[in-house]
Amino acid sequence: NCSPAVSFLFCIIPCLNIIIHLPFSFPLSTLNYFVLFPFIGYHYPMKKFTRRYTFSHEMGSITKRWFGDLTPCVYDIETTGLSRTSDRIILTAMLIPDERGAEITQFLAESPFEEDQVLEATVSHMNDRAIDYLITYNGASFDVPFTQERVDRCHLPYSAAYYDFDLYRFLRTYSILPGEISSISQKNVEDFFGIGGSRRDIITGRESVKLFKEYVIDRSPVKEKIILTHNREDVLQLYKLFCTLTATDFT
Repeated sequence: NCSPAVSFLFCIIPCLNIIIHLPFSFPLSTLNYFVLFPFIGYHYPMKKFTRRYTFSHEMGSITKRWFGDLTPCVYDIETTGLSRTSDRIILTAMLIPDERGAEITQFLAESPFEEDQVLEATVSHMNDRAIDYLITYNGASFDVPFTQERVDRCHLPYSAAYYDFDLYRFLRTYSILPGEISSISQKNVEDFFGIGGSRRDIITGRESVKLFKEYVIDRSPVKEKIILTHNREDVLQLYKLFCTLTATDFT
């Protein structure tokens, strides 16, 4: 004879297996989103993506003056929301420039319950590549403290306490741009400097959150590509923007 708990598991697991493999037309609700995550996460582990770029963009001479030979990492995260305490990091992107161009590495969670894997892989990658400082856009207020909070909540023995050159904060404090354009969002600044047209993503960060919830259920490779492209384009365009700005000698 089985205990009531064991009997319940034997009954519910086949049902969950059927639900998980339902077609895309299956309606996604908040209940489905959170109830199915642990089971889906079990079946689908975190993914790693690496892409190399060869281009002529180089950081300006002023960067040498500021940072010498220190190794930078352009960093961006995607999350399930804006709360560091209740939301989770589901995707990270790290662009590391070198003499041939740059390499972008991304770690994608297949469910929010794989956040610890994403965080561990991200920080380990930075350590392995001997990163000295980060380049972010509004990272001082969002990406960096969010990462550290989630690392702490996952009880991981890591620190995300890198020096962060936050280009958003730099432009807001030391440039006239806030008075010249409607907002200094990254995409607006890219357009102002004439590099926005090279973007290949088709969604916003807010749309990425919604799309990820759908992706967790249906595993659509198209949605996966859209989410990854948005995240990847953010760091690639930020690097181009940083190169453009540091090509000017402000002294």
